[in-house]
Amino acid sequence: MVQALLHLQELPTPDDAADALAVAICHLHHQTYNDAIQRAQEP
Repeated sequence: MVQALLHLQELPTPDDAADALAVAICHLHHQTYNDAIQRAQEP
Protein backbone atom coordinates (compact mmCIF):
# COMPACT_ATOMS: atom_id res chain seq x y z
CA MET A 1 0.00 0.00 0.00
CA VAL A 2 2.88 2.35 0.76
CA GLN A 3 4.21 1.78 -2.74
CA ALA A 4 0.82 2.61 -4.27
CA LEU A 5 0.16 5.68 -2.12
CA LEU A 6 3.59 7.17 -2.79
CA HIS A 7 3.67 6.12 -6.48
CA LEU A 8 6.99 4.32 -5.99
CA GLN A 9 8.55 2.27 -8.79
CA GLU A 10 9.84 -0.38 -6.35
CA LEU A 11 8.94 -1.64 -2.91
CA PRO A 12 10.76 0.22 -0.14
CA THR A 13 13.56 -1.83 1.39
CA PRO A 14 14.34 -2.87 4.04
CA ASP A 15 10.90 -3.73 5.41
CA ASP A 16 11.52 -1.37 8.33
CA ALA A 17 11.65 1.53 5.86
CA ALA A 18 8.22 0.60 4.50
CA ASP A 19 6.92 0.34 8.07
CA ALA A 20 8.28 3.79 8.91
CA LEU A 21 6.65 5.27 5.82
CA ALA A 22 3.36 3.60 6.74
CA VAL A 23 3.50 5.12 10.22
CA ALA A 24 4.18 8.56 8.74
CA ILE A 25 1.26 8.21 6.32
CA CYS A 26 -1.06 7.15 9.14
CA HIS A 27 0.07 10.09 11.27
CA LEU A 28 -0.55 12.52 8.43
CA HIS A 29 -4.04 11.15 7.76
CA HIS A 30 -4.88 11.12 11.47
CA GLN A 31 -3.77 14.75 11.89
CA THR A 32 -5.70 15.84 8.80
CA TYR A 33 -8.82 14.10 10.15
CA ASN A 34 -8.43 15.70 13.59
CA ASP A 35 -7.95 19.14 12.00
CA ALA A 36 -11.15 18.70 9.98
CA ILE A 37 -13.11 17.68 13.08
CA GLN A 38 -11.78 20.66 15.01
CA ARG A 39 -12.74 23.08 12.19
CA ALA A 40 -16.22 21.56 12.04
CA GLN A 41 -16.72 22.16 15.76
CA GLU A 42 -15.74 25.83 15.64
CA PRO A 43 -18.65 28.26 16.03
